[in-house]
Amino acid sequence: MGNDQIATYQYLSTYGFRSYVIGNVETKTLFETKIPNNNIKWEVATNSDIGLEGSLFNDKVTFEMDYFYNKRTDILWVKNASVPQSTGLTLPAQNIGEVENTGFDFTLGYRNQIGDFKYNIGLNGGYAKNKILFWDEAPGAPEWQRSTGRPMNTYVAYQYDGVFKDQADIDATTISYKALVNTLRPGDMKYKDWNGDGKIDPNDQVRNDFTQLPLFQGGFNLGASYKNFDLTILFQGAAGAMQYISAGEMGNIGNYLTNIVQLTFRNFTYEAANSEGWYRGWTILYWAWWISWAPFVGMFIA
Repeated sequence: MGNDQIATYQYLSTYGFRSYVIGNVETKTLFETKIPNNNIKWEVATNSDIGLEGSLFNDKVTFEMDYFYNKRTDILWVKNASVPQSTGLTLPAQNIGEVENTGFDFTLGYRNQIGDFKYNIGLNGGYAKNKILFWDEAPGAPEWQRSTGRPMNTYVAYQYDGVFKDQADIDATTISYKALVNTLRPGDMKYKDWNGDGKIDPNDQVRNDFTQLPLFQGGFNLGASYKNFDLTILFQGAAGAMQYISAGEMGNIGNYLTNIVQLTFRNFTYEAANSEGWYRGWTILYWAWWISWAPFVGMFIA
């Protein structure tokens, strides 16, 4: 099993032309634009699954449960992190990546009939999570920023630690924020000095363990019928996802961030700033405060 969403002809070298002055004469030169991968091959997927299915009480109660494990190896990935750009190399994708996926899903149901009245109840859900076992990363990255061992497509962010509620609070801090802002003002956020070096800089960003994809999705349905009438109600939901809120949300679709503030800080005072989480302005630099849980619940009636 493989993935065909990759660049074509990776097993071939490509060349380009440049000009270079040799002996006061402009001379055409030929250079290699891409290093080939002569050993490119398909990804390998190893799948395991165990399940249980059955019914009870003359099929009034039904159930189905499955657990799965999927491991993909030889995933094509470019070594663009461990090999510095100073080499001048444009490396091809290599079969170096390893990712595992684990999860389960289930369905439970109950149905019965009393005279002409029929009814049924159903519950279903599924959980899935992936983890990077290996791919190319910069060798100097601190452990709390590395993506290996965490889900795919996670991101790093500063960790919120309150706000500076007044100038006295700013004067009392022993942590330097010069890497982020020249002058602190009341209402600015505080961040955790994750590596304990006395300053806030990109080394204090921490990789999150959640992505925009929910870990769990499920539903609950109710159904009833009586002669020629029927009713169905469906609840659906998702949990285990985190959404990065961007200042771009304040565009044509409305002032989204202003709505958050109006809903959250109706009784805001600077005395309550440290507990409320307010800060001045809308400057976004991937603050952890703007990474929010994103649960979903919906109901449908037919």
